[in-house]
Amino acid sequence: MNSSIGRYGLGWSVGTLKGTGERMVWKDGALPGHHAMVVMLPDSDRAVIVLQNAYHQLRAQEFGDAAFGVARMLSGAAPRTTPTDPLVIALPWAMAGLAAVLLLCVAGPALRRLPGRRAAARARSRRRIVLTATASVTGALTLAALLWWLPSSLGGTPAMALLWIPDVGWGLVAAFVLALLLAAERTVLAALDLRWQRAAAP
Repeated sequence: MNSSIGRYGLGWSVGTLKGTGERMVWKDGALPGHHAMVVMLPDSDRAVIVLQNAYHQLRAQEFGDAAFGVARMLSGAAPRTTPTDPLVIALPWAMAGLAAVLLLCVAGPALRRLPGRRAAARARSRRRIVLTATASVTGALTLAALLWWLPSSLGGTPAMALLWIPDVGWGLVAAFVLALLLAAERTVLAALDLRWQRAAAP
């Protein structure tokens, strides 16, 4: 962070600009896809306004430090580089990867021919079919619950995630829907396996 906040009131923060010791008053605001910030330097009678046609909630510090960097240059100091949090880079890819794995799990049974599935169901015991289906459905529903809870752990809701971190939000929604589909699919397939298993019983 390129600033040191001393006081806060009426939406404005009062502090000093790091590396210069100069007094600073600043305020920022954001909408999905937009960020604005004003930094006032009363000692030098200067102000900086930075408008950006981009915004990402997990990278809020980087957007703010763009304005602080300009203020530092006005004060004769070099701007500082804000490191990107590795989580910000990894999380979208993790959500996309999870959605891809779930899609393969859902599509897998469709790639298997029906006669082969019937033969496999007849060769399995009723207990094995029930236990396998119960484990699969429980795992898929648990994953869906965790995905639904994830935005609240970051202080938001799924709808807010779609607005403020859309790359993560859409991956999360896709994975959540696919997890529910997987649970439903495994339930239907278990019912069919039990039906075929009973039909094959002498």
